[in-house]
Amino acid sequence: MSGVHEDFGEKIGGAKKDLWKDRGLYADDLEAMNEREAEKFVKKDNVWKKPDYAAMLEEGIPLGVVYFIKKARDGLNASPQYYRTDDTSEKRTARQKEYIKTVRELQTVLSDVRTVEDAVRAYDRFFVDNGYLEKVQGWGSGIHYRATKKGQDNPVITNKLSNTMLIRSAEYFERNFTQKAKKEQFCVSKEQKIPKGYAIHLNDGKHTYSKNEDWKPGTYYVTKGY
Repeated sequence: MSGVHEDFGEKIGGAKKDLWKDRGLYADDLEAMNEREAEKFVKKDNVWKKPDYAAMLEEGIPLGVVYFIKKARDGLNASPQYYRTDDTSEKRTARQKEYIKTVRELQTVLSDVRTVEDAVRAYDRFFVDNGYLEKVQGWGSGIHYRATKKGQDNPVITNKLSNTMLIRSAEYFERNFTQKAKKEQFCVSKEQKIPKGYAIHLNDGKHTYSKNEDWKPGTYYVTKGY
């Protein structure tokens, strides 16, 4: 009899999951869950489905921008974090709802990012516009950011996320996103990836790696190490 009961419970949980599996979890969905289900299902990947980064590239979004979106999403905790004071089911539920809301806020901001300029603006749009940070005029050092109480009280707002999203200049973006994406062969299929230690060079008529000058322009050269 206990086996039948457990199966029935699993089916009920599955039916609830069908309601949000395509659109992702919203805070209101917790009203239909018990504590065990909430602990199981309130995860980043259930709130914000993993984006199709390859499809973004096909749409024409620059490589570095797509990589920025990925790294910003990666900067979120995979599941809600709790403080020691979150010692009741009501407080844990409130923290779960806060987590879902914050993840959704970042998702909304990043869904509009299509250019490097958009990526630069994403920091203020998420942290400042949502009240997690405020801009402060420093003495002779220009404007800097300071955490608000709302930001300090929300465990989703971390230094990791802030450091990932803060773009200091176009050169910084190029170095930390575009070049890193190329180096990591981000979104390159397994069949097309260059094996570790190897590099492919194109002779464009100006640069050559051939000691005997017999490398023809318009062809490629494969190297390993030096």
